Formats: sequence, structure tokens, C-alpha cells
Amino acid sequence: MRALIALCVAGLLVEVAGWFAGIAGRLYDSETASGIVGMMFAAPVAALAGLLAARWVLRRPVPWQGATALLVSGFFVGGLTLLTAESKFAPWPYIDTCFAPGFDRARFSEVRAGMSPAEVEKILGGRGHLRETRWGYRIGGSPDEIWAYSHDHCSPFFDHAWRSYEVGFRDGVVVSVSDAWRYD
Repeated sequence: MRALIALCVAGLLVEVAGWFAGIAGRLYDSETASGIVGMMFAAPVAALAGLLAARWVLRRPVPWQGATALLVSGFFVGGLTLLTAESKFAPWPYIDTCFAPGFDRARFSEVRAGMSPAEVEKILGGRGHLRETRWGYRIGGSPDEIWAYSHDHCSPFFDHAWRSYEVGFRDGVVVSVSDAWRYD
């Protein structure tokens, strides 16, 4: 009985940590869904932590049938996390983001309001592709032209969250710079 309590407590502690890690990592669009995905991702670690706690309390190995079932189910739930549609793919968050040729994420933060198109091209190495101002996500500044440096659907499997990088122009001047995770 003490071993079962130790197993449950250790697993629960890891799952609570997974909940908060999921929220901190914004694995999904809402906090609740992020917490659930974080818990799913923590399931294999929770199973292992529970088995180690039970072994410590029992002072002998946990019966292999129970240990195997717990570990297999933990890894199954953890594996499902990698397939969760529109969540961040935790091992590689940018897996579903297609970038414009020559685009450098690190330099995107150098673009500022008031810059000319030539200055933006000098920093980002090209103009990206034009995006309709009335289509998709809205960015501030009421731009009349938007240069998009990334788009969705580059993952070789399933559909995950992606990171958008956009520069909005009005009358030939940068009025908005937007980079955000998109969960669509």
C-alpha cells in the first residue's frame, strides 16, 4: 500500500510540473490546453518517477508486469503528445514553419517602425511574399502592404503550430512588425 501511495505521489508531482511547464512553454493556444499537452508530455517521466519511488519504498523491484504496463502506457501517452494537432512540436517547435529564402530569425528583431522597404530588405535579405491585408491574422498599424517571411505547413507529418514573421507597411514605411506563434 505504501508503495502504491509513493508511486501515485511521485507521478502526480511530475504531472503537476508537466502542467506548469506546458503553460510556460505555451504548447497550445490556451493555458488549459497547454497544461494538458504538458502533462501528456510528462507522462513517461511520471511513470518512471512513480516506479522509482515505489522501488525505494518497497526496497525491492516492482513486479515487472505492473512496471511494464505503466511504462508502456506512459510512453504511449507521451508519444501521442508529439502528434497533437496545432500544438508546438516540443522537440522542434519550428517544424511546421516555412521560412522565406535567406530569412534569418535572429535579425528580424532589428526591423523597426519608420524603416523604408530598402532598409528592411538589407536586414532580412529579401522582401518575403506579399500577403493580403484583409486575409488571415491582423497586425497593428493598419498596413496597406504586408511582407510575410514565414508560413504554415512545412512539417513532414501532421499539422503543428508555426511562427509567423510579418512586416506591415503603410505609404512605404514600416508601421508594424509582428512575430507570433500561430495555432491554426
